[in-house]
Amino acid sequence: MTHPLDGTENEAISIAVDPSLWVLGAAPDALDEQARSWRGLKKAAASTDHQISGAAKRVIGTGWLGRTASAYDNHRRKVGGGLDDLAQTAGKVADLLEQTAEILRTNQDLLTREAEKISGVPSRQGTPLSFYPADATQARLVRDAVHVAKQIRSRVDEKLAEKRGQLESAQSTLADIAKAWKPRTIGMLNMNIGMGYKNSPKNPEGTDQNDIPDVAQTIADKNIDVVTIQEIAGTEAKNLERELEKRTGDDWTVHFGETKKSPYWGDGWLPNGVYEPFGNAVAVRHGRTIDSSQYVDNHDLTAEGDFIRTPDGGYVTDGTARKAVEIEITFGGS
Repeated sequence: MTHPLDGTENEAISIAVDPSLWVLGAAPDALDEQARSWRGLKKAAASTDHQISGAAKRVIGTGWLGRTASAYDNHRRKVGGGLDDLAQTAGKVADLLEQTAEILRTNQDLLTREAEKISGVPSRQGTPLSFYPADATQARLVRDAVHVAKQIRSRVDEKLAEKRGQLESAQSTLADIAKAWKPRTIGMLNMNIGMGYKNSPKNPEGTDQNDIPDVAQTIADKNIDVVTIQEIAGTEAKNLERELEKRTGDDWTVHFGETKKSPYWGDGWLPNGVYEPFGNAVAVRHGRTIDSSQYVDNHDLTAEGDFIRTPDGGYVTDGTARKAVEIEITFGGS
């Protein structure tokens, strides 16, 4: 049989190999560059965390006490903890990228050495790459080199799969951090719906139960999340809640705080109630930016002894029947 390369008469042996077997085709230098960027992020996050903690220490524990101070400290810890998590995770990503780059470099060197071992064996370039060993020794050399190269690549695949899993875990952590830091903006509206105005028998002026759908529609048209409402009858808080949900398709809670009790008149001669609660409310839309809300307190703003002068020179007592509803809202991801 004629040898395909030199034309000699012998028993030709041909071994076909994929030429990419000895080439990983990776870019470890690019991974190192990315690792440097992640280390820069780690440094920046750690520095910012240190600045926040340092500034907070000058405030917390120096005489500022109470619920507001505690809320601030809890918020500071949450933000600081997020920055610390970011710094640690960014450092972990940098380590993984550098380790991956080293895996690729080391094993590419091993593959290159295996390819060099058979560089003296006659071959024809192409796909596949064809080797034509001159004898059994060269044939064994080629087959051994191919076998070792496949083992190297198999180890590379296993190690890369491991690093991929670790990077995906870090990605999940970063996604959680990003969710917690997602900008949260809510729309607010302040309304005095005047249910105390012209609250007298057979007086259509002012706001009564027949006007609640219009109030709800006004709020729905504004596409906002929180509404503070002054002068609302307690019996209409739930009605307003239902009307808001019907018009927006979202979940609403109307938190009512009583200021006083009074007769509640409609447009006719008979009252809707003779001893009905009147006060203020806060309506909160849930499911968009805000996850939940809860009633906290109804603060008494009465200021005994204060008065307001009238244009005729007289005065009226100020500070009676004044209260403010406090609620707590929880933003999504917080």
